[in-house]
Amino acid sequence: MIDPKWNRAGNIVDFFTTLLTNSPSVTMTSQHASAWAYAVGEEWCVDGLEKHLPVHLLPKIVSVGTVLGPTQTRYLPLFPGVKPGVKVLAGMGDMQCSLLPVLVRI
Repeated sequence: MIDPKWNRAGNIVDFFTTLLTNSPSVTMTSQHASAWAYAVGEEWCVDGLEKHLPVHLLPKIVSVGTVLGPTQTRYLPLFPGVKPGVKVLAGMGDMQCSLLPVLVRI
């Protein structure tokens, strides 16, 4: 039985983007979702796994580069120097983040 206070799942980077945007739901990039082995593209492939996996906890999958929203003031004291209203992108892996500035201009 899963403790009812746990009402969603995600990676640590998804936790931070959720805090920064004060979002009521968690979003995850397709890159991270595929690493969980239950996703193809932007869809969870969990048919028949409902008995063994709490699929209701899985985050929404979005494309890499998706803007989740602006930073909100509620949790900004946890992130010194981050200002309200800054565009927050869906979290990506460290290698992808290190290459993104070279490949595209956001």
